[in-house]
Amino acid sequence: MASGWSDLIVSLLDALAPPRPKARERDRPGETFLQADIGRSMDYRKAYYKYAVGIATALLAFTVSFQPTLRMAPQMRSLEFIGWAGLGVAVAAGVRVHMVWAKFYASFQKYDNKRLFEQGEAVRRRLNRERRVLDVLQMIGLVAGVAGVIGFTAVNLKNVAIKADEPARPAAAAPAQASPAKS
Repeated sequence: MASGWSDLIVSLLDALAPPRPKARERDRPGETFLQADIGRSMDYRKAYYKYAVGIATALLAFTVSFQPTLRMAPQMRSLEFIGWAGLGVAVAAGVRVHMVWAKFYASFQKYDNKRLFEQGEAVRRRLNRERRVLDVLQMIGLVAGVAGVIGFTAVNLKNVAIKADEPARPAAAAPAQASPAKS
């Protein structure tokens, strides 16, 4: 009996296991190659920050457009303010981190091209610390902002005014007949 269960588990795990790579896939460069590709890495980071800032600004816009649809004064405004604060921090950190990256790349021209390698390394270490802090702030702000907006929306969803169905439009009138021209 135990052998039957173990065979079943092994066959189930084999079925769930990812397929073995084909010969062509084994010859592809590894992840270290992809990590060393600066252009691809920067494209990923730019998209990452762009999406985070885009989500935060879209949620800010949602909170502004959501309130007029309420039948009564919103409840738990503190959740909305937490959401706004978090989303504001996320947007500010996202914009600032773009500026930090620009300074990071400019530091090569400013220092390394002039053979001031140690000063360049010191500047880039400081910029990397700032970037990491901004990354953490952006994610904390985004999480807090999303939580605040979701909480505020959940509390006030029952107060949304449902748009009344528009009355049926009258049937299209027959085209107006041309009036006889006056002579």
